Amino acid sequence: MTRTTTASLAASLLLSTAWAAPLQDRDDGALDTPSDINDDELDLETDDVVVVDGVRRRGVTLTDIEPEVTLTESDIEAYGVSSLAELLQELAPETSSGRGRRGSSGGPVVLLNGRRISGFREIGRYPPEALARVEVLPEEAALAYGFSADQRVINFVLKPNVVVRAAEGEVETPDQGGTTTLEGSFQRLSVDGPRRFSIDFRYESESPLLESERDFQKETSALPFASPGNLGADNFGDPIGATLGGDPSFTVAALQGSTFDAPIIGATNDGNDQALRTLRPENEELSLGFSRAGDFFWESTLTLTGQVEHAESDRLLGQAEVALDLPASNPFVPFADGITLYAGLPGTSALAQNNETDTYSGGFSIVSKPGITNWTMTGSYEHVETETRTELGILTDALQTQVDGGADPFAVLAGQLERSLLSNDTTTDTASVEFIVNSRPVALPAGDLAVTTQVGFRTRQQDVETNLDGVITDSDLSRDTANAQVSVDVPVLFAEEEGGFGDLSLNANVSVSDLSDFGTLTTWGGGFNWRPTDRIRLIASYTKEEGAPSIGELGDPVLITPNVRVFDFATGETVLVESITGGNADLIADTRDVSKLGLQWKPIEGKEITFNMDYTQSFLQDEARSFPALTAEVEAAFPDRFVRDANGTLLSIDRRPVNFDESNQRQLRTGFNWSQSIGQQRGGGRPSGRPSGRPGGGRPTGAGGPPQQRSGAAAGPPSGRPAAAGGPPQQGASGQSGRPPQASSSGGRPQQASGRPRRGATRSGRPARRFISLYHTWVLEDSILIRDGLPELDLLNGSAIGNRGGTSAHQVTFSVRQWKDGAGFFSRVNWRSGTDVDGDLTGGSDLSFSDLATVDLRFSYDLGYSEKIMNKAPWLRDTRAVFAVDNLFNDRIQVTNADGDIPIQFQPDLIDPLGRVFEFEIRKRF
Repeated sequence: MTRTTTASLAASLLLSTAWAAPLQDRDDGALDTPSDINDDELDLETDDVVVVDGVRRRGVTLTDIEPEVTLTESDIEAYGVSSLAELLQELAPETSSGRGRRGSSGGPVVLLNGRRISGFREIGRYPPEALARVEVLPEEAALAYGFSADQRVINFVLKPNVVVRAAEGEVETPDQGGTTTLEGSFQRLSVDGPRRFSIDFRYESESPLLESERDFQKETSALPFASPGNLGADNFGDPIGATLGGDPSFTVAALQGSTFDAPIIGATNDGNDQALRTLRPENEELSLGFSRAGDFFWESTLTLTGQVEHAESDRLLGQAEVALDLPASNPFVPFADGITLYAGLPGTSALAQNNETDTYSGGFSIVSKPGITNWTMTGSYEHVETETRTELGILTDALQTQVDGGADPFAVLAGQLERSLLSNDTTTDTASVEFIVNSRPVALPAGDLAVTTQVGFRTRQQDVETNLDGVITDSDLSRDTANAQVSVDVPVLFAEEEGGFGDLSLNANVSVSDLSDFGTLTTWGGGFNWRPTDRIRLIASYTKEEGAPSIGELGDPVLITPNVRVFDFATGETVLVESITGGNADLIADTRDVSKLGLQWKPIEGKEITFNMDYTQSFLQDEARSFPALTAEVEAAFPDRFVRDANGTLLSIDRRPVNFDESNQRQLRTGFNWSQSIGQQRGGGRPSGRPSGRPGGGRPTGAGGPPQQRSGAAAGPPSGRPAAAGGPPQQGASGQSGRPPQASSSGGRPQQASGRPRRGATRSGRPARRFISLYHTWVLEDSILIRDGLPELDLLNGSAIGNRGGTSAHQVTFSVRQWKDGAGFFSRVNWRSGTDVDGDLTGGSDLSFSDLATVDLRFSYDLGYSEKIMNKAPWLRDTRAVFAVDNLFNDRIQVTNADGDIPIQFQPDLIDPLGRVFEFEIRKRF
């Protein structure tokens, strides 16, 4: 066969593919205008040249790394969510990463239409009806956007022309009652090519959940505070009262009223104040946001965004209490020796903690037109004001002075009681600007060299004023950070070369950050991306990173919260303590070594089945993290953080963050995703069973820019990889070549999100879809060395640093979602294996933490799909009803000690006070 015949056959195949590709992508609105190819640059007389002038798929990312998961419109609708923020929350198993710092959220890098945004606030309240598709990519793709490779990447792709106006109401309550969450919102989003405008309003309130509304045993207080009061003394004389807590040196007597007449020796009044303590605080949130995008200089797109938020939280901390020493010289005290009066004050309001936060934020992004060179500039500013008021108890000095002077103690307690008040006012200002350039400056034999350059500046100022009973202290902390990063992808092998070994590219990246308070920190790494076949991909990477604690970890205000329930591993008791939180100015920088090897396999050609496997290992030195749970090992490492009384009862814990010497973690994460079109679709559109995009959720090669030009060997080195999804421009509904298929025929005006007929029941051309995923994380090693000279903690084998025991060796997430004819179904099962805590290691008794399996269900239905409902109530068109159940079987961790008893701290209603939760939502599009 001659080269001309080969080229002609290849051209026919490519043109056939290009002709079909725009048709199959029509429904998700994922096509852009035809890309421009300069014919003058091509030698059309050469008989082995194939030219593909087609339509570039809309919203593709600036990297050759393909997505691990791709969601179509039907997949998205199956979740029944109301915003991108809710969708991102539901996608947590798919977007989580094992490469982030221990204890970090591990949230993904978020893109819009394949490009960076000023921040997630810009799009977080966008309605899901505006989405054409969603892609989840591995961590290495983050390098192309100026981020480090420790977060997965999620790309939200909007439809090119759409208008969504929606209002929503939601109510959520546990089946045990006690608390209710109400939410209302309004959204408006219009998209017309690069032009966008959105405005959203959201209000949410959550009623408090009191301890008295749940069934659990209360811990015994270290001191017998109660109403009307209890008396305590070393010795009442004859007879001696019964002991409290088995301590013979401490005797008590119960008062029967506000008098010392006839106290009951050896008994105590009940100090139960559960009706004055909250398990979950009362919360209220209000937000208003907007964004606008439009054409800017040099064919770029400018986006401006702004948001105002107010959040308030009120927590009850128990009854006010007073301990007064009553001297024998007081004429109202009928005892020969001094005693102590432990009085609860139920007639006064409970101790409370109030937190108010006001946030004002704004940002911008300027994004260039897609091409061989792409650039993005982003900036953001955020001003946060936080006020926290905590009542620590009753000020006793003045009361004690009165009693010492001979006043009636009960008259003193009936008077005006002043409370100890801790106030923290924090103001934080954060501003940042970044500039990122993605270019392909050199054509190599295997493809184009890809270079990503990022420079940025960030400043953060935190001012704190603390007022403790009139004593004011101020602290100011600031940090200016200048950073630069370069990432280079070098193509080494090309799949179509004779005798080749597939596509292979190498990556190297380096980042330098100069912090005003920590000096210069560096990060460097490298890896490879190898596709030996179209169905197999291997990614390997290594990162060496230096990191500094945040200024919040360094300088957050000191917050003292009384009556915090804590399990003391050393004694096996649950106690109420004073908890101290805030920043720690003594934290130092850390270093991380992270390695990853990832495999993606699509076992069946033409089927949307994908198997992923990631092996990750991390070694950290001087890691800064929140203070761990109380064990003998932890207390030995930080003895100054704990305060105990003479009897060894824990009174206070300082929980401010600390540095751990070393930590090691290794894990293997495997994932299986399968999606398919099911049944027969209604109306027009894509034929049922045809997937959107490449099998397994991939994207066309050459996705990082316009369709590429590929020449044969005789014509010299290639300038890029062939475009697999290009093709001749299609005639849209208006008959205009190249118009996005979903554009309106009336002057390109955006359509309503539904795009549905206005009479009769809805008919959708969108195919029914089913998606099944299974993820398993196997933790192979998880160990910590707190300080040099102490034994290493093996969290998989008996050690613990948290109140939930050690580390579960296995975690499994299984989910099913389906959408068909307006009905959406989503179910997720989360399971994690149990752990055991060795009392010999923690200094207390053995504890067993059971495994935990929770099942969440979510059903949604668009009423417009029902002929019967539309005939009776046509005004319900474009209305969706959602019913959801979280933790369907009300499963909770079961914790038992060596005797089979459940410690107070680990009673089911304390571990999870909500349990099974029901949710009902109505969403109306206008």
